[in-house]
Amino acid sequence: GGGEDETVLWLRSGKAIVGFGAWRGADPRGEVVEMLGRYRDRLTEVRVDEIGVGYYMLKHLQDQGFPAVGVNVGVPARDPERFRNLKAEMYWELRDKLKDGQVAGPIDDETISQATSVRWKLDSRGRIVIESKEEAAKRGVRSPDRAEALMLAFASAGQALRAYIV
Repeated sequence: GGGEDETVLWLRSGKAIVGFGAWRGADPRGEVVEMLGRYRDRLTEVRVDEIGVGYYMLKHLQDQGFPAVGVNVGVPARDPERFRNLKAEMYWELRDKLKDGQVAGPIDDETISQATSVRWKLDSRGRIVIESKEEAAKRGVRSPDRAEALMLAFASAGQALRAYIV
């Protein structure tokens, strides 16, 4: 939608970042399709944050013939004893991959700033919880769109070219 949030796209192949795009504005679908179109013959998966307005981007990309799948990071984690939800688990996985040098390629200063502003805590069951966007906004922190897209990009292994959009 036409707020202050960005639509962000990261392309990765294995541990290598091979493309990045970020757009503000009410309707970046054309720009996203144009960028993805350059890689169409190599894409195996396009993951889209399907919550809220992301649902419409998901449907648009599917209508355009891209191998788009929705991701809801609010669902239970794969390891529910350690993480409250999939978002916490995926952010932790990104954290580990960055620490272990499993992410290669350029990451812009804004993404780094957003990623380092994400806070976590333990809930009453001792599980890792990522601060909500509403809690971050109370601290004056904007939505970490670039960091979340990077988190989606490196949430799963694989060598094929994949795109990730938030």
